[in-house]
Amino acid sequence: MPTVRIAACLLLLHGQIWSAGKTTWYDIDYTQSYINFIANSRLVKAHGSFRKWEFKGKIKGDFQVVGDVEIDCNSLDTDNERRDRHLRSEDFFDCEKFPQHRFRIFSVKADDKNPAKATQFLVTGELAMHGVSKELSFQLVREEQGKNSILTGSLLIDREEFGIHYKSMLNPIDKTIRVELRLVLVPREGR
Repeated sequence: MPTVRIAACLLLLHGQIWSAGKTTWYDIDYTQSYINFIANSRLVKAHGSFRKWEFKGKIKGDFQVVGDVEIDCNSLDTDNERRDRHLRSEDFFDCEKFPQHRFRIFSVKADDKNPAKATQFLVTGELAMHGVSKELSFQLVREEQGKNSILTGSLLIDREEFGIHYKSMLNPIDKTIRVELRLVLVPREGR
C-alpha cells in the first residue's frame, strides 16, 4: 500500500510542476491589429495602412519575442488609388523591386522586472525597407482586455534614410513619416 501512495503523490506532484511550468503563447488577432502610416505634405495629410502583413515567429506569455514582421509593400492603401499607384512606384517604395518590408525583432524589454505586470515595452530591431536596413527602437504601451493584451505605439521614420528621396515643388512632402501600430495578442488555445 505505501508504494501506491508514494506513486500517487509523485504523479500529483508531477502534474503540479508541469502546470506551474506551463508556457503561454500568444497569437496576433489580425482583424483587430494594424500598421498605419501618416505622411504630411503642403496640401494634404495622407493616412494609409498596410493591409497585408504577418508576424513569423513566437510570442511567449512573458513577452519574450523572436521573429520578423513581414509587410506586403503592394498592400498599402491610402483610400486613393492614384496616390497608391504613385507610392508603389519607383518614386517611393518601388514595390516591384522591393515587394516586402521586414522588421526583425532583436529584443523586447519590459519596464517591470515581472513582464506580466509591465505596462510598457521597448522594442528594438532592424527595419529593412527599399533595399536599406537600419536598427531602430520604439515604445509599445500595454493594456489588458480580458485575456488579451493590446499593444499600441508609434515611431517616426526618416524616409530619406531608406533611400526615398522624392521631391515635389508643387506639394513638398515631409521626410519624416509617422507609423502607428496596434497589436492585439490572444492567448493560444490548447496550450
